Amino acid sequence: MKQTIAAIRDAVAKECWLPALALALTIPDVLSQNAYPELVNNRGNRLVGQQYRRWFHENVEHHFADHTGYDDNWEAKRPYFTADMCYKLRCELLHAGNDDIDFEYGEREEDRDYDYDFELRVHACNSFGAWWVTPHGDERITEHVRVCLDIKTLCDALCEEAERFMQHVSEEELEGYSVRIVDVA
Repeated sequence: MKQTIAAIRDAVAKECWLPALALALTIPDVLSQNAYPELVNNRGNRLVGQQYRRWFHENVEHHFADHTGYDDNWEAKRPYFTADMCYKLRCELLHAGNDDIDFEYGEREEDRDYDYDFELRVHACNSFGAWWVTPHGDERITEHVRVCLDIKTLCDALCEEAERFMQHVSEEELEGYSVRIVDVA
């Protein structure tokens, strides 16, 4: 895992955004296996999505608190980038080659329709917001919600929390989570 974190940080430093992001999005996959081995189906197979979302929620989500802040357990009351969003981003990026994630943010009102937009950015800060246009006649209000996420910020948060998590895990437990590359030159 240390090798993975070093590779992510190197890719970020070189502004290789897609490799950095793709590799960073695997961190919850790897560490959640260790954290939640009990999350398996009746055949003994990992419940990957549940493990992933739980690890991200418990370890990283607090980095993305909106203006409502944190609760008494230092968890984001209403994060603008959630464990579910991160898992969807991981699936879309790694399996479909895009960042087209469906998500819901904030409280929903029955008399409104919602349009959500997610955008990855570089050299920017994270942002989120909503706007709506006054409807005419019988039209319903459509609230447009946009979440913009800086790739470096996400990669840094995942790497920092992975390092923090690994402080409480023995080297032996993490032994199987590395890639062996043999240089035959």
